[in-house]
Amino acid sequence: MPTTNTLRIIALLTALFTSVTTFARGPAAPTDPVLDREGRDYLAIGTHFNQFKSILLVLEPVPGSDDSASSIFEFPLTAQTYGASLTYGTHITDNFFTELRYGQGVISDTLSAGALEVNINEWFNWYIGGAYAVTDYATAYAKYGLTFYNADITRYETERFQLGEVPPFGSTDTYLPSTTQMEEELFGDNFSSSWLVGIDFGIYKDIYWSFEYGRLLNDNTSGIKVYQFNSLLKYEF
Repeated sequence: MPTTNTLRIIALLTALFTSVTTFARGPAAPTDPVLDREGRDYLAIGTHFNQFKSILLVLEPVPGSDDSASSIFEFPLTAQTYGASLTYGTHITDNFFTELRYGQGVISDTLSAGALEVNINEWFNWYIGGAYAVTDYATAYAKYGLTFYNADITRYETERFQLGEVPPFGSTDTYLPSTTQMEEELFGDNFSSSWLVGIDFGIYKDIYWSFEYGRLLNDNTSGIKVYQFNSLLKYEF
């Protein structure tokens, strides 16, 4: 039969071993955040900053200009416009979703000293994407889809000074953006692939504030690309 001192030593060693192994393992890992969204729908209203890149602007002299006046090519130009949208989506599973979005241009931009006013008239997206819970209140996601779009542009006459054969002499002529040497409606296509990455922040119960960045469209004919930074208020139900 073990003595009382032996039992005490065994108990002490057991307690010491338990303490050491617990310390080596570290504190228990918190439960990973999980999503519980399957079967839920959502609506969102959003504001959008649209960044146009690689715009080609061709200015042609209007009839009656100096015979020596030639076309002016400006590339690459950029433009910044703003829009608003309405989104409806549904969660296929906890981690996958699909959505439809309709947007319209709100604030346009002008190029080359007012020669061309550009905006996206409207766009319509279909997306499918995946989501991952980063924390209990933040969810990261990425989505890919198709976009239908068209532009809203207005051409204006502008005056340009061009040097003559003997600088600094020259002439001031009136120019108008071309309808033949560049796309008449700015874009040459109406469909494009589209992608976005974003993050949802839970702000109150089923209400989320979302931020997104990605490419709205890549117009193959004109070479114009439009990137978006979006802010949306989303409600799940």
